Order: sequence, then C-alpha cells, then structure tokens
Amino acid sequence: MWDKLCDGAAVVVPMGPAGWAPAYGMVRDRFGVVWVLDVLGEHAG
Repeated sequence: MWDKLCDGAAVVVPMGPAGWAPAYGMVRDRFGVVWVLDVLGEHAG
C-alpha cells in the first residue's frame, strides 16, 4: 500500500518507526491530498 501511495507523490515523512506506532509515514499525492498511515500492530483476527 505504501509503495502505491508514493507513486507520483511527495513523501513528507518516510515510513518508519514512531514513538506511538511500529510504523508511521505521510505522503502528499499528486492531487494535494495528504495521506497519513499509522500501523498499530498485527491484526489478531
């Protein structure tokens, strides 16, 4: 998913660990929409 969002977008914050999540990243897509991804952990279901 991250690679697809980065296609044609400007990476604002590269995907990596953050103090509140194992993975966090932010991109601005070609339409100017800012996408923020927080990965909280593995799905238990």
